[in-house]
Amino acid sequence: MLFRSVATVSCARSDDERRLWWDGSAPFKERQSIQEYQEVVEARLGEFVAELAPNSGGVSLIRNSKLYPCKGGGYELHTASITFELPVEYSRARELAGRLFPTIGLDTITGDDEDSAFFHDKTNGGDIDLIISMDGSVTISGVSGCRPSRDGTDPRTTRTPPEWEASLPLYQRPSHTFTPPRTQPVPAPP
Repeated sequence: MLFRSVATVSCARSDDERRLWWDGSAPFKERQSIQEYQEVVEARLGEFVAELAPNSGGVSLIRNSKLYPCKGGGYELHTASITFELPVEYSRARELAGRLFPTIGLDTITGDDEDSAFFHDKTNGGDIDLIISMDGSVTISGVSGCRPSRDGTDPRTTRTPPEWEASLPLYQRPSHTFTPPRTQPVPAPP
């Protein structure tokens, strides 16, 4: 699975600073706020979960969403990471993502191939990642990129995960119980 490390987050503060590919092209203060991202993108991610879940063998949460401060100001949201178990079809998930995310600005597709697609917001930054895991299940998650707070307050103090996220069960890795091999009793010495 692909996860972006929090340690690599960098928010460009002026147009003449180097921008990382996931940063938006809009000046930082003109980007969609982190609160709007939560209201729009997280809500759309919830729609994706609701529509794809009936076509899978189960849906669960790999990790909860979390809001981080960005170096230099602003905030970055790592959305919930969700897995859809087999018999989910990647082609169905890809078609659904291609219908839902471009309508809210995640319209630049990068790395689109038979096992992954990344929907990027060129203006505001961030992406939604749709990936087939090694076991064939489908995972989806997103990162907002650094964004300003709408009212200048720290949104971590009022953050409530979306209802759809809170209702998902946590992913349980299959357990492999070790069963020692049967041994023949050692015969007693004569």
